[in-house]
Amino acid sequence: MNFDELTGKILFVDDEKQILNSIKRLFRKTRFEVIICDQPKEALMIIDKNPDLAAIISDQRMPEMDGAQFLTEARKRIPLASRLILTGYSDMDATLRSINDAHVHGFLSKPWEEQSLLETVSEAVLRYNAITENERLQKELKKSNEELKELNATLDERVKKRTEEVIKLNSELEQGFLHVVKSMGAMAAIHNDSWSSHSKTVANLVGEIGKRMSFGKSEIFQLKLAAYLHDIGEVGISKKIIQKPTIERTPEERKKFESHVIWGETLIEGIPNAPNVSRFIRHHHEKFDGSGFPDQLQEKEIPLESRIIAVVDTYDRFLNFETIGETSTPAGALQKIKDMTPEYFDPDVVFHLDSLLKETGEMETPDYEVELDLYQLREGYIIAHDLKTDSGVTLLGKGKILTKELLEKIRKRGQQDRITGRVSIFKRSIDSMRS
Repeated sequence: MNFDELTGKILFVDDEKQILNSIKRLFRKTRFEVIICDQPKEALMIIDKNPDLAAIISDQRMPEMDGAQFLTEARKRIPLASRLILTGYSDMDATLRSINDAHVHGFLSKPWEEQSLLETVSEAVLRYNAITENERLQKELKKSNEELKELNATLDERVKKRTEEVIKLNSELEQGFLHVVKSMGAMAAIHNDSWSSHSKTVANLVGEIGKRMSFGKSEIFQLKLAAYLHDIGEVGISKKIIQKPTIERTPEERKKFESHVIWGETLIEGIPNAPNVSRFIRHHHEKFDGSGFPDQLQEKEIPLESRIIAVVDTYDRFLNFETIGETSTPAGALQKIKDMTPEYFDPDVVFHLDSLLKETGEMETPDYEVELDLYQLREGYIIAHDLKTDSGVTLLGKGKILTKELLEKIRKRGQQDRITGRVSIFKRSIDSMRS
């Protein structure tokens, strides 16, 4: 999603005019209408005059009224607007409390990365647009249902016509909801190229496990939706922190990374047709022995859906993500999961993943593939599928062995014609280079 496709009215509040001027300059290239104010009380009057604000971004430390207090008052006036806190590392504890106490939807770090700021604010506007659009459709649907009820006494052509209109509205409502989900996925993919393939894989696998565990159709839908969006909160985290191996993160970086589940929860909780999805996202990093985050829940205290996502998320990362260790085969990844059970994972969920992989023949795949980011490619790796640019130009065909010259060609071409997503590589070629 391009920033110039989004519109909306945004209010920035900060007692430092220099910061407000910098923000004003940054957002000139967007289609957003940006309002700035350096006095919280004056900002509340601006809110009263602009009930259609899509997002309100406030500094946490201000002499007249801190950010959490200001956003609490702002929420009373226009509850649908997305609310964000602008803060430094030293304010992290206060910021995390404000997410729950003031119903803040996320935070932005000082100093900020311009791209990250644009992405985060765009995500906040997208959330507001989704909620207001859903309200409009719900009102139309309610009106149509009331009219249909009045006409239901007579089975004539008018009833048939109105019934068709209601069915159409229901379809539009569902399609609108799915569009919101896809748009959020597109925003996350801008922030992290590997997000899309990983999330789709996790969503498909948890759906199959849900069937084995006798989930109903609606339960499977919410389970898959939570799995697809389980890391949506990472849009507010620096790419450098996300790509760092866990053991290399500083305490502050770990704290900020762990906050993505809370931010993910707040981003999703206002989205229609998904009453439990935000809760499943919040708890997908809990561990079976209570040592996870954010609430240190254990065993059955953790929602079953979150326990399923935790197992499948880790399984796919063992297969494809070198940032947490060497990539593995399905059998090797499953064994690592078993070695961490029951300390980290629900044994019942692991049992169903085991039986699913055996039944589908995944454990016996002779030439298994893994997906890597462009920066992870090395000489000697073998391409498993044609490598294409976003415009459809084929750079390398299946079976091509990467050389120093080909890697340089890929990197140079990537600067001219974007290459999104990950690159499929035959696992055997990676193993042979390590041996």
